[in-house]
Amino acid sequence: MKCCSPRIAPIVKGDRFYLDLCPNNDFERKQMLNILYASIGGSLMYAQILENPDMEHWKAANKVTRYFKAFGGKLQSEVEIQAPAAKFYNFNRKQLEHLPNISTHINGAKGDWQNVGFVKQWEFTIACIRWRKKKSAKAKIESIDDENKAITYSVFDGEVSKNYKSLKAIIQVIDKEHGGGGIVKLTYEYEKQKEDITGLSPQSILEFGIKVTKEIDAHLVKN
Repeated sequence: MKCCSPRIAPIVKGDRFYLDLCPNNDFERKQMLNILYASIGGSLMYAQILENPDMEHWKAANKVTRYFKAFGGKLQSEVEIQAPAAKFYNFNRKQLEHLPNISTHINGAKGDWQNVGFVKQWEFTIACIRWRKKKSAKAKIESIDDENKAITYSVFDGEVSKNYKSLKAIIQVIDKEHGGGGIVKLTYEYEKQKEDITGLSPQSILEFGIKVTKEIDAHLVKN
């Protein structure tokens, strides 16, 4: 907690928490089973009802909320695709070795892939505000949910480990209710090494994922 950065308030005017943010399917509900949300909330509620809280209790609770606001986060985006959802998911599940031949952002890939626990090393080009450089990172498959067309990766090493204590990437492909194609839901959950990242920012990672998703879709539509 010594690295906490002071803020005026952990939650600012304009933040909204509403029903649509809750898990919408079995895959998302399973994810929340491993997250100690209730434990954190319960601890803060206990601090709230103490008969004789003092300034130290307030400082401790405030540090917790500031920490999560400054260092931890989650970014999501949905990309509409023209390729069938099952075809797109199958490519991510079993054919990612072809990605360097499809994407202008992926330069190379080494290692095993298709099963949980397997690790693959990626060479990629990512553009940030101040630079556009070739980088490398490793991705380990944490879970595969074929029923919900979802794969969870733990991303580490290289530029990622310099900036993040943890980075999880979740790709879920959803069938459209009407017509062909589907929706690719990209989720990135992270904990930064420090508050201000000048290089590989969460937003640049999300934008990178969106670009690669569109490249895969364009390839699958043609082939």
